[in-house]
Amino acid sequence: MGRPENHLKFKTQTEQEFKSSWLKKLDQHFHIEEEVTGIHLTHKKLRIDAIIKPKDTTDWKNKDIAFGVEFKSPTNIDRLNNQFSFMRQCVDYSYTEFKNYGFIPILSCPSFEIDQTYSDEKSLKALRHFLNSFNVGELCDTYRGTSIRFAEHHYIWVNGKVQHAGKTWGLKKKFGS
Repeated sequence: MGRPENHLKFKTQTEQEFKSSWLKKLDQHFHIEEEVTGIHLTHKKLRIDAIIKPKDTTDWKNKDIAFGVEFKSPTNIDRLNNQFSFMRQCVDYSYTEFKNYGFIPILSCPSFEIDQTYSDEKSLKALRHFLNSFNVGELCDTYRGTSIRFAEHHYIWVNGKVQHAGKTWGLKKKFGS
């Protein structure tokens, strides 16, 4: 997002194509339910693109873990206002009680980035840490592989394996301070 080199590889890929390619990657390791509705704390009905639940929760601290995933085609979030709208949407979902799942961590896909015209790398790291306080993380391809991460560097899951943070973090929604 924000940087042309980050979304050129997607060319004119639609959001549905982007979403389908990611769900295909995840299918081996996660049960997937698409277009799941929930009720936001404001009593508004919202619908998230998918909820993924690990097929094997043996190594997870939270045996009932599930993640909501919101997908956006990177070509649709190449402007700052669209990037912030995407972030706000993910935060809204973190305050949504989803049928059969409750309040769950939310993952953005692709990962959050900000146009370098408006910020530097430190700003992006701070923003990712701030979003983590709302239980919002990222589903992305990193140097480690296909990853679920929170707060920039806390890897929960990578290439089918639960990481240290996934074994020690409950990832349950906290209200208040």
